[in-house]
Amino acid sequence: LDEHERADILERALTILGDPHFAPVFGPQALAEIPLAAAVNGQVVMGTADRLLVTQEKVTVVDFKTARRPPLSVDAIPDSTIKQMAAYAAALEVIYPGRQIEAAVLYTQTPQLFALPGERLAAYKSAFAAPQESFVLPPVE
Repeated sequence: LDEHERADILERALTILGDPHFAPVFGPQALAEIPLAAAVNGQVVMGTADRLLVTQEKVTVVDFKTARRPPLSVDAIPDSTIKQMAAYAAALEVIYPGRQIEAAVLYTQTPQLFALPGERLAAYKSAFAAPQESFVLPPVE
């Protein structure tokens, strides 16, 4: 990368780290690159959370997106991202029963942190009721 691109990346990163809205996500209590796995309604949900903040009352999961043209509102976030975060939230409900689960997406280009409404995530959680495969299984001989 040339000097201008490196400076731009550094400036965006420092803006995110210096913003008080993002402070808890990058604070000493938060964890980075945390593998998640849980059985949700009979389906295994696995993934890696970019950031995870666990307190006695709630669990906050944040995924980073580097889209060059990030959405302007939470309603414009792609369904694929909402499905991913709904899966993370569902897994965390199993891992941390009784705690409030919050999910958010951080678009690093802008930077913007979008808290995802629970009711929007809930609409995608119902997809776990039907078996799903991410690949076709070979025939059993």
